[in-house]
Amino acid sequence: MEVVERQNDGVFFLYGYGGTSRTSMLNTLAASLYDKHIIVLPITSSGIASLLLPGGRTTYSRLKIPILTLESSICNIDKKDDLDDLLRLTNLILRDEVPMANKFCFEAIDKSLKDIMSEIPQAYKKQFGGKVVVFGGDFRQILPVVPRESSSLQKTRAFKVVQVLLIKRICLFSEWILYIGDGTLSGPNDGYVDISILDKFLMSNFTNSIEAIVEREENEYFSSDSIDISIATDFDAFEHLPNHSIKLKIDSTIMLMRNLDPSEGLCYGTRLTVTRFTNHVIEAKIISGKI
Repeated sequence: MEVVERQNDGVFFLYGYGGTSRTSMLNTLAASLYDKHIIVLPITSSGIASLLLPGGRTTYSRLKIPILTLESSICNIDKKDDLDDLLRLTNLILRDEVPMANKFCFEAIDKSLKDIMSEIPQAYKKQFGGKVVVFGGDFRQILPVVPRESSSLQKTRAFKVVQVLLIKRICLFSEWILYIGDGTLSGPNDGYVDISILDKFLMSNFTNSIEAIVEREENEYFSSDSIDISIATDFDAFEHLPNHSIKLKIDSTIMLMRNLDPSEGLCYGTRLTVTRFTNHVIEAKIISGKI
């Protein structure tokens, strides 16, 4: 916040694994700056991730990066384009989900911003033309898809000046997730391992404890009415599965788990508030939007 308000050049990497509320922190940062009438440009690597940031757009769409990025690539931004003026006035660039992007994408942005800010003395010597940039991501969430090649953000020239900010939020559940990601849960992992899921980690239990706080009439929905015993090969295994049911109340917060209507913002990850329900229909309103 201090760097943005003073407009001192700085590049930060907000590193946090799943469950550390990294996206919520980026949203809070953007909202606090919007309140001060500071221009923030939120961009991400994918369309789904862009829905989680206020006014988010994909990097390719917003900055016009070529689909096939090479070492010599630059952003297709014309000097007479309104985007040129927008980037010149932008105070902060938020770039989430960076581990899945090629390093040439970052270098293309770096070269283009230096060109746009060339009127400012010494801007060409600063990373990203002196703009404040905040990256976000978790390197556990993407596999090295380009073997034996330096293709990630860590291999760019800009990463040498990046200040890494690690989000530490250790709790029982997040530690359990980390152990799974590292392959250290339940002993050595040779390709097959049995992982026991404790009752305290079941989402149904978590949801029920949250919903119990709201003192309103609730409605229960099932993914299936019953289990067909005739096709079940191992019925005992069903005893360890969570109940395929969800209990909802008015004003409950829910999240879509599939793309229903992307053009209207109804995509995977969209959060909604329940406004009305019947036996087979749930009516909800997008938390941030007009629908």
